[in-house]
Amino acid sequence: QPIRGPQGGQNIGSGQALSDNFASSRIGTLWRFHRPAANEMARAVYGEGGLTLQGKGTSFADCSPLTCVPVDRAYEVTLEAELVDEVEVGLMLYIGPGLYAGIGHDGTRVKSYNKGGPARGQTQPTPSRHVWLKVVNDHQVASMYTSLDNNNWTRYPLRLDVSGYHKNVAPGGGESLRIGLYAIGTGKARLRNFT
Repeated sequence: QPIRGPQGGQNIGSGQALSDNFASSRIGTLWRFHRPAANEMARAVYGEGGLTLQGKGTSFADCSPLTCVPVDRAYEVTLEAELVDEVEVGLMLYIGPGLYAGIGHDGTRVKSYNKGGPARGQTQPTPSRHVWLKVVNDHQVASMYTSLDNNNWTRYPLRLDVSGYHKNVAPGGGESLRIGLYAIGTGKARLRNFT
Protein backbone atom coordinates (compact mmCIF):
# COMPACT_ATOMS: atom_id res chain seq x y z
CA GLN A 1 0.00 0.00 0.00
CA PRO A 2 1.43 3.44 -0.92
CA ILE A 3 2.61 5.82 1.78
CA ARG A 4 0.25 8.75 2.33
CA GLY A 5 1.52 12.14 1.20
CA PRO A 6 2.09 14.90 3.74
CA GLN A 7 -0.91 16.98 4.75
CA GLY A 8 -0.93 20.75 4.28
CA GLY A 9 2.20 22.76 3.61
CA GLN A 10 3.22 24.29 0.33
CA ASN A 11 5.44 23.35 -2.58
CA ILE A 12 8.65 25.36 -2.28
CA GLY A 13 10.21 23.96 -5.47
CA SER A 14 13.82 22.88 -5.72
CA GLY A 15 15.09 25.66 -3.47
CA GLN A 16 17.46 27.09 -6.08
CA ALA A 17 16.49 29.53 -8.80
CA LEU A 18 17.93 28.56 -12.17
CA SER A 19 17.59 32.05 -13.63
CA ASP A 20 20.89 33.91 -13.78
CA ASN A 21 21.74 37.51 -14.66
CA PHE A 22 25.46 36.57 -14.62
CA ALA A 23 26.35 39.49 -12.34
CA SER A 24 28.47 37.13 -10.22
CA SER A 25 29.81 33.61 -10.59
CA ARG A 26 27.55 30.69 -9.77
CA ILE A 27 30.00 28.11 -11.07
CA GLY A 28 29.97 25.26 -8.61
CA THR A 29 26.45 25.97 -7.34
CA LEU A 30 24.45 26.26 -10.59
CA TRP A 31 26.92 25.99 -13.46
CA ARG A 32 29.89 23.83 -14.26
CA PHE A 33 32.13 23.37 -17.27
CA HIS A 34 31.90 20.00 -18.99
CA ARG A 35 35.34 18.35 -19.13
CA PRO A 36 37.17 21.48 -18.01
CA ALA A 37 40.84 22.15 -18.66
CA ALA A 38 43.05 23.32 -15.78
CA ASN A 39 42.54 27.01 -16.66
CA GLU A 40 38.86 26.83 -17.66
CA MET A 41 37.71 29.44 -15.12
CA ALA A 42 39.76 32.07 -16.97
CA ARG A 43 37.23 31.80 -19.84
CA ALA A 44 34.40 33.20 -17.69
CA VAL A 45 34.39 36.86 -16.62
CA TYR A 46 31.35 38.07 -14.65
CA GLY A 47 30.16 41.63 -14.18
CA GLU A 48 27.43 44.24 -14.60
CA GLY A 49 27.12 43.50 -18.33
CA GLY A 50 26.66 39.76 -17.77
CA LEU A 51 29.02 36.88 -18.43
CA THR A 52 31.75 37.25 -21.03
CA LEU A 53 32.59 33.73 -22.14
CA GLN A 54 35.74 33.18 -24.17
CA GLY A 55 35.19 30.82 -27.09
CA LYS A 56 37.02 27.53 -27.15
CA GLY A 57 37.66 24.81 -29.69
CA THR A 58 36.21 24.18 -33.11
CA SER A 59 33.28 21.87 -32.27
CA PHE A 60 31.20 20.49 -29.42
CA ALA A 61 33.84 17.83 -28.82
CA ASP A 62 36.32 20.40 -27.51
CA CYS A 63 34.35 23.52 -26.48
CA SER A 64 33.70 22.66 -22.78
CA PRO A 65 30.19 24.14 -22.50
CA LEU A 66 28.81 25.55 -19.26
CA THR A 67 26.04 23.22 -18.08
CA CYS A 68 23.35 23.15 -15.41
CA VAL A 69 20.88 20.47 -14.38
CA PRO A 70 17.20 21.37 -14.82
CA VAL A 71 14.99 20.41 -11.89
CA ASP A 72 11.73 20.03 -13.80
CA ARG A 73 10.56 17.64 -16.51
CA ALA A 74 9.20 20.54 -18.57
CA TYR A 75 10.91 23.92 -18.85
CA GLU A 76 11.66 26.88 -21.08
CA VAL A 77 15.10 28.45 -21.24
CA THR A 78 15.99 31.78 -22.84
CA LEU A 79 19.34 33.51 -23.25
CA GLU A 80 20.46 36.84 -24.63
CA ALA A 81 23.81 36.72 -26.43
CA GLU A 82 26.10 39.27 -28.02
CA LEU A 83 28.86 37.98 -30.28
CA VAL A 84 32.33 39.56 -30.22
CA ASP A 85 34.77 38.58 -32.98
CA GLU A 86 34.74 35.05 -34.43
CA VAL A 87 32.49 32.94 -32.23
CA GLU A 88 29.41 30.77 -32.41
CA VAL A 89 27.25 30.99 -29.30
CA GLY A 90 24.29 28.85 -28.40
CA LEU A 91 21.93 27.09 -26.07
CA MET A 92 21.53 23.32 -26.04
CA LEU A 93 20.21 20.22 -24.36
CA TYR A 94 23.41 18.33 -23.69
CA ILE A 95 24.37 14.79 -22.72
CA GLY A 96 27.98 14.97 -23.89
CA PRO A 97 30.06 15.95 -26.91
CA GLY A 98 28.54 13.10 -28.95
CA LEU A 99 24.85 13.70 -28.19
CA TYR A 100 23.13 17.08 -27.98
CA ALA A 101 20.41 19.20 -29.54
CA GLY A 102 20.43 22.97 -29.66
CA ILE A 103 20.39 26.24 -31.46
CA GLY A 104 23.04 28.90 -31.90
CA HIS A 105 24.22 31.79 -34.02
CA ASP A 106 27.62 32.54 -35.57
CA GLY A 107 27.00 36.16 -36.52
CA THR A 108 25.89 35.14 -40.02
CA ARG A 109 23.12 32.61 -39.52
CA VAL A 110 21.22 30.48 -37.04
CA LYS A 111 22.69 27.00 -36.61
CA SER A 112 20.66 24.11 -35.32
CA TYR A 113 21.78 20.73 -34.04
CA ASN A 114 20.17 17.42 -33.21
CA LYS A 115 21.36 13.89 -32.48
CA GLY A 116 24.87 15.18 -31.86
CA GLY A 117 25.41 16.95 -35.18
CA PRO A 118 24.23 19.75 -37.47
CA ALA A 119 20.58 19.48 -38.43
CA ARG A 120 19.53 19.27 -42.06
CA GLY A 121 17.85 22.28 -43.57
CA GLN A 122 19.87 25.08 -41.97
CA THR A 123 18.24 28.50 -42.06
CA GLN A 124 18.79 31.42 -44.40
CA PRO A 125 21.42 34.00 -43.41
CA THR A 126 20.34 36.40 -40.65
CA PRO A 127 23.43 38.52 -39.97
CA SER A 128 23.40 39.80 -36.41
CA ARG A 129 25.80 40.18 -33.49
CA HIS A 130 22.98 40.31 -30.92
CA VAL A 131 20.50 37.42 -30.62
CA TRP A 132 18.07 35.80 -28.22
CA LEU A 133 17.83 32.02 -28.07
CA LYS A 134 15.13 29.82 -26.56
CA VAL A 135 14.79 26.08 -25.99
CA VAL A 136 11.53 24.60 -24.71
CA ASN A 137 11.59 21.04 -23.36
CA ASP A 138 7.97 19.97 -22.96
CA HIS A 139 8.22 16.54 -21.34
CA GLN A 140 11.00 15.34 -23.70
CA VAL A 141 9.74 17.15 -26.82
CA ALA A 142 12.12 20.01 -27.57
CA SER A 143 11.40 23.12 -29.64
CA MET A 144 14.02 25.76 -30.46
CA TYR A 145 13.55 29.45 -31.22
CA THR A 146 15.57 32.54 -32.13
CA SER A 147 14.84 36.25 -32.05
CA LEU A 148 16.71 39.35 -33.16
CA ASP A 149 14.66 41.68 -30.92
CA ASN A 150 13.35 39.54 -28.00
CA ASN A 151 9.78 40.11 -29.23
CA ASN A 152 9.36 38.28 -32.53
CA TRP A 153 10.41 34.64 -32.20
CA THR A 154 11.09 32.21 -35.04
CA ARG A 155 10.72 28.51 -34.28
CA TYR A 156 13.08 26.05 -35.89
CA PRO A 157 10.80 23.83 -38.02
CA LEU A 158 11.48 20.50 -36.29
CA ARG A 159 10.39 19.47 -32.83
CA LEU A 160 12.76 16.93 -31.38
CA ASP A 161 11.99 13.89 -29.27
CA VAL A 162 14.84 13.89 -26.74
CA SER A 163 13.54 10.98 -24.64
CA GLY A 164 16.30 8.81 -26.10
CA TYR A 165 19.01 11.32 -25.18
CA HIS A 166 20.76 9.63 -22.27
CA LYS A 167 24.21 8.43 -21.35
CA ASN A 168 23.58 4.83 -22.38
CA VAL A 169 23.32 5.79 -26.05
CA ALA A 170 25.72 8.75 -26.17
CA PRO A 171 28.89 8.04 -28.15
CA GLY A 172 31.71 8.19 -25.61
CA GLY A 173 29.25 8.25 -22.71
CA GLY A 174 27.78 11.29 -21.05
CA GLU A 175 25.67 12.44 -18.15
CA SER A 176 22.02 13.36 -17.61
CA LEU A 177 20.25 15.70 -20.03
CA ARG A 178 21.44 19.17 -19.04
CA ILE A 179 21.10 22.70 -20.28
CA GLY A 180 24.31 23.88 -21.93
CA LEU A 181 25.68 27.26 -22.98
CA TYR A 182 28.45 27.14 -25.53
CA ALA A 183 30.92 29.44 -27.27
CA ILE A 184 32.95 27.87 -30.08
CA GLY A 185 35.79 29.77 -31.77
CA THR A 186 38.41 32.38 -30.98
CA GLY A 187 36.07 35.25 -30.09
CA LYS A 188 33.95 35.97 -27.03
CA ALA A 189 30.25 35.98 -26.26
CA ARG A 190 28.51 38.25 -23.76
CA LEU A 191 25.67 36.34 -22.16
CA ARG A 192 22.78 37.95 -20.29
CA ASN A 193 19.36 37.17 -18.87
CA PHE A 194 19.35 33.39 -18.59
CA THR A 195 15.79 32.53 -17.58
